[in-house]
Amino acid sequence: MNLVQHILEDAQRRLAVLRLDASIGDIAGILANPVTPLVVICDSTGVALGVVSSMDIVNALSRDRSEAVNANAAALMTQPIRSCTPDETLQSIWDAITDPKWNGRYGYQAVSEYDLKPGGKYRAKANDQMKSYGLPEVMIDGEVLEVKPPFKLVQTYRWLFNEEHEKEGFTRLTFEIKATEGGFSMLTVTHDVTGAPMMSKATQSEFSTDGGGGWDWILSDIKSLLESGKTMSEA
Repeated sequence: MNLVQHILEDAQRRLAVLRLDASIGDIAGILANPVTPLVVICDSTGVALGVVSSMDIVNALSRDRSEAVNANAAALMTQPIRSCTPDETLQSIWDAITDPKWNGRYGYQAVSEYDLKPGGKYRAKANDQMKSYGLPEVMIDGEVLEVKPPFKLVQTYRWLFNEEHEKEGFTRLTFEIKATEGGFSMLTVTHDVTGAPMMSKATQSEFSTDGGGGWDWILSDIKSLLESGKTMSEA
């Protein structure tokens, strides 16, 4: 059984930590080492606030061009960090993302199906309530690009809600599960929404009963389900 606590020693050796004012050069220097593929960004008291991966730097360069060289960790990092307890199995976090028995229970409660191999299909199905609003049975599709259970999943991701969303095309979604020095696991979601303004706005929206909340809400609901067995609405 892959418990978080079983890989903490190795994870601690691979963990890199920087402060919010760290430069893009400092971060790139660490990420250039394959042993440290992720940098944890902490405040002055040592509290982890976010993470930076190579993709965050690539996105900044693509978006801001030459101005990106002036960016610091606070501007580059993906946040927030969601964690679970040391005795939580890595597999349970992985299953919460990839297993239809779990992934239809939290967030927007749309069952997602994966063919977990490079080139495999991904699709999320509308529940009955969504169908009553006119959404198609398969409302999101994509392709698995990289899969390393239970640590990393990279896929494409496209909304099929309507013709306009479908034309916006595929985005890139990365899930990474790691153990940290603090004794907890960290699930990081990196959603590259370059060229997809509608998806960018929706996935970063604040929670509302009309369907807002984006990744912050989804990840909070995963955490609640794994730790208590109940989603936030059930607690």
